[in-house]
Amino acid sequence: WQAVAANKNMVYYLPSGSVNQQPNVVNGTTCNNLVLSGESGGFMLPTAFSATAASYSHTINDYTVLTLPFKAALPEGLVAYTLSASPTAVTCSPFTGDSLPAHTPVLIQGSGSFTYHGAGTVSTPKNQKINNLNPVYLTTKAAVGSYFLSMTNGTPVFQRVASGTEPTLSPFTAFIQVGNLTTSAASLPLEGLVTGLDQ
Repeated sequence: WQAVAANKNMVYYLPSGSVNQQPNVVNGTTCNNLVLSGESGGFMLPTAFSATAASYSHTINDYTVLTLPFKAALPEGLVAYTLSASPTAVTCSPFTGDSLPAHTPVLIQGSGSFTYHGAGTVSTPKNQKINNLNPVYLTTKAAVGSYFLSMTNGTPVFQRVASGTEPTLSPFTAFIQVGNLTTSAASLPLEGLVTGLDQ
């Protein structure tokens, strides 16, 4: 099923008692193996389920904002920061936990292809806001006045979206929705970043 699907992140629901153990098949309320990729399409669920094993893979170059629909371990070779947006800046705090929490936007720093492994509850809550950032699970066009992660002269910032330049936001990311903050700044700097992966 998954091999012929246009969107490889699609999930198939079967009744309880089904014995299909293929990736992304939910038998009742349990999925044996959820396999997601940043390059495979959006991910939106009608109902939550429990995954015995879950993974998400993507390729990054320097910085990206990541939001996962399940909790997962941070792969080796990456640095993660929790994010909190205010009208003057986005504060970055080094991530110190065992697992990246579900539905919580984090800034990831690194280069290469990586896979995050996790398990447990998988869901895609709608209209969620965490520390003034909104998770994205479907390809979304950013509205004028919202903020998205952008590189400016080699430095990551949250850039305000101007009319006529609305970017398309990829699934498994996050942005600052219009109305979350009272500001009209052209960009919001990221404060608290440690430069270099070896620090």
